[in-house]
Amino acid sequence: MENDKIIIFCGPSGAGKTTIMRNFCKKYSDKYAKCVSCTTRKKREGEENNADYYFLDKKAFEDKINKGEFIEYNLFDGEYYGMLTSEIEKYYMKKNCVMIVDPFSICKVRSLDFFKNKNTTTFFLDADDEILEYRLKRRGNSEEEINRKLIRAKEERKSAPCCDYFVLVEDVEIEGIVEKIYNVLN
Repeated sequence: MENDKIIIFCGPSGAGKTTIMRNFCKKYSDKYAKCVSCTTRKKREGEENNADYYFLDKKAFEDKINKGEFIEYNLFDGEYYGMLTSEIEKYYMKKNCVMIVDPFSICKVRSLDFFKNKNTTTFFLDADDEILEYRLKRRGNSEEEINRKLIRAKEERKSAPCCDYFVLVEDVEIEGIVEKIYNVLN
């Protein structure tokens, strides 16, 4: 079947996962649909609820945890992030699903029965610490946040072997990366 793929991007904060996913889904919108994840963090400038994330308060997020509605979720810097099972089911078999999963969850997600019988391809997107630091500063993260995220990136990189492909994201044209990913999938 043509529309039966699940594509997962993971990698450290600031590596470009969201930008690559957004550009990929925009360019190939006839075949690929972006699965929107949930978070309890505050919206950044330019982000939209129900498009970039489902922005939930902690109680609503924890209610969904207790009801078993997440494929995966994590807590980082006091904020929750997670992917709802219903979000994937909304698109799967209609279009190919594209989603972001926390690097600490990627090995576990790949082993879930939900994914075992599906055509799932994972990409670990990473950039060196200098590029990550630059991007995190550009995002408006404080020095303290940047330091925590760079320390966390070292641990997150240990999950790269759980992915099918490793993509080094440098400050190069995103279009080139999008094309390479598309070529791998087709």
